[in-house]
Amino acid sequence: MQAPQPGFFYLIDHGPGANGETLWILDPRVPAVTAAPQLLTNWEVFDQHPGIEHLWLLWSEKPIQPLLAALRASPTGEVRDPSAVQQILHYLTSLPPAAATAGQNGVQLRAAGDVVGAPLELRHQ
Repeated sequence: MQAPQPGFFYLIDHGPGANGETLWILDPRVPAVTAAPQLLTNWEVFDQHPGIEHLWLLWSEKPIQPLLAALRASPTGEVRDPSAVQQILHYLTSLPPAAATAGQNGVQLRAAGDVVGAPLELRHQ
């Protein structure tokens, strides 16, 4: 991921789990304290629970407080508090839509405001 200015990147997964749907903050694994113009994420793999994974790619000029609070509460990134899950899902679905443009070097996302968020739906069996 590369941004034209420093910011904060988040990768969130909302998908099937052992006891129903789960919400994970996959990146960063610890609360972000500094901004970075370029980063690489960790490798992620699907677990044994088939279904639809709703991934969210987020970039923000400032840290996103509901995500930071959830990360502080869970060192693994799994959001277990139902009210925190609802707050984060509401935040994600309230973001302005991002326009995507495919280019030679990847996909460029643009949106109004200081947070750019794009959902990505993956199905696995």
